[in-house]
Amino acid sequence: MMLTVKRDGSPLLAMIDDNAKLRMDLSTNRDGSPSLTLVDKKGELRSSLFLNEDGSPSLTLADDKGKPRAALGLTKGGDGLALFDENGKIRNSLIVSKDGTPSLELVDAKGGTRMKFRVGADGSPVLGLCDEKGTVRELLGMRTDGSPLLTLCDEEGKSRARWGLGNDGAPLLALSDVKGKDRAMWVLDKDGTAMLSLHDEKGRNREFLSVGADGVPHLYMTDEKGEVRAMWGLSTDGLPALGLCDEKGKSRAGWALDADGSPTLGMIDAKGKTRAMWSLDKDDAPMLTLYDEKGEVRAVLGAAHTESPDGVKTAFPESTLILFGPDGKQMWKTP
Repeated sequence: MMLTVKRDGSPLLAMIDDNAKLRMDLSTNRDGSPSLTLVDKKGELRSSLFLNEDGSPSLTLADDKGKPRAALGLTKGGDGLALFDENGKIRNSLIVSKDGTPSLELVDAKGGTRMKFRVGADGSPVLGLCDEKGTVRELLGMRTDGSPLLTLCDEEGKSRARWGLGNDGAPLLALSDVKGKDRAMWVLDKDGTAMLSLHDEKGRNREFLSVGADGVPHLYMTDEKGEVRAMWGLSTDGLPALGLCDEKGKSRAGWALDADGSPTLGMIDAKGKTRAMWSLDKDDAPMLTLYDEKGEVRAVLGAAHTESPDGVKTAFPESTLILFGPDGKQMWKTP
């Protein structure tokens, strides 16, 4: 053991082995910060424990060549553990920030961060994979409700695709443009309804395709205000129909096929009353029907069919015109 004073005036306590080789020394710096150093038989520095100027402690471990391989420290910004390779480059770091958030980083041989793992203040974990430039390209995380989410990013680190599950277990796939706006989204509800929505450059839903749990498909198109302006779909019987709506989303026109394949085109007023109906019957005979504001038939042009109170059915040719009064009674007919 040897007690001496260094050139800067700070004390030094050295421990010497039987071969007169330094194995440990305890000293202080000019600012009074203490340090403890351990040396192996070959004289290589293997471990050092010291306090920084701010009073934070640090511990360093070195290999048999004296190169640092691990460092543990406590700082005002947080606590950390770093692991080094044989070239002295950091390859792994574990940090607990001041707010208690832990993070783990894995670094390649060139010094680029390739993997990041952290647990947020809300307890949600996130795993990030980085490219050779250190840009996060893939994120795998879990929301606070326990639902998982996978995010794929472009070379600038911007989210371009998200795939996850909702808190009800329903899957979701979203695609985004370079500005971060969602442009396409596919969702499968817990009841089995599949939905695909397409968005414009402002992120507004403009087209919506769905297939219900009953297997019936529907297509909706909306304007810039989000109002449905066109609908196209099939009924549960497999019959096609097309509907057109005004700026308030109210149905104003509809086109459909009956079970026998006969087409029908209807026009509706702003109050939701049918005012005109143009159709072909099963024999392909045309007929145009006009209605008043109460929805009552007032005129029929074309191949009409009537039935008397006693059940007698009468068919009229395509040139027929029938007019009805407000009470629904026939007022005039030709021929």
